[in-house]
Amino acid sequence: MNTETKRSTTGQFLPGTKPGPGRPKKSKEDPYLKALQDAVPEYEFRRLVSITLAKAKAGDDRAREWIAKWLLGKERPAVTAAGDSTDNVRLAAHWGAV
Repeated sequence: MNTETKRSTTGQFLPGTKPGPGRPKKSKEDPYLKALQDAVPEYEFRRLVSITLAKAKAGDDRAREWIAKWLLGKERPAVTAAGDSTDNVRLAAHWGAV
């Protein structure tokens, strides 16, 4: 059985590539999420967010990345040199990336 993933140079799956197992079922994730929620109450999470936001505003790249990941998801919008997307450039400028 060939388990090699076939992708194009742009990372897209090539025709004939069989899909993988995908994301775990929600029922498998729930106990872990519950354990995390029990270990970190909401007021503590809010405190962590406030501290991280202050660090991001002060120029901490890792803090800025963490905040952006929570707000925008894993895939952040690309900002091109030409600035073809005003919203993306404005967002990057707000966080000090431009």
